[in-house]
Amino acid sequence: MTFAGLGLMGGLALGLASSLHCLGMCGGIVSSLIGAFRQVAFSMLCAARDAAARVVALRRVLIGGVLAFVPVIALQSMAAAFYVPIIFGHKWAFAAPLIGTLCLAGLPLLASAITASWLRAEGRVGSDAASAALACAAALLGLFVGTRFGTLEAAAVGLVSGQALASAIYAVRVLGPALRNHVSSMRQEEILT
Repeated sequence: MTFAGLGLMGGLALGLASSLHCLGMCGGIVSSLIGAFRQVAFSMLCAARDAAARVVALRRVLIGGVLAFVPVIALQSMAAAFYVPIIFGHKWAFAAPLIGTLCLAGLPLLASAITASWLRAEGRVGSDAASAALACAAALLGLFVGTRFGTLEAAAVGLVSGQALASAIYAVRVLGPALRNHVSSMRQEEILT
């Protein structure tokens, strides 16, 4: 993650934000688990024998990802006030709200992982790369806007908001048509039988 926008707030803010981001999300268990989940999702999608089976696998990946990770991410974010002082010491207790906010970056990470796996399994690597570049730009724009308010909390909210918005648009634009087409083809098969 690039913290170029926080450089506008000074070197100390940049270093602190980088440390807090790693404590909140990058170095967290959730990001490692989502990375492993992405590999499994990609394998499941590639193993599907045809397009219809791939969409069924996509639905399983979506449901499994949401059921497995949304509660964990929510718990990690909400419990930051409790575990930050225990794990990192009382000197870091002040950062718990900020770390809790940064933990929420796991949600767009999950959406991006599923969407990227789908695009790669479909052989659309170029679309994945272009969408990832746009998502990165949206996250940096959110970070830049957040830094304009002059606090690390606002910068974190801007960062996570930019990531979430880009990932939501990316997932709906890519996964929505695949899921809609599958549902309509299933209905047509029911009518014919």
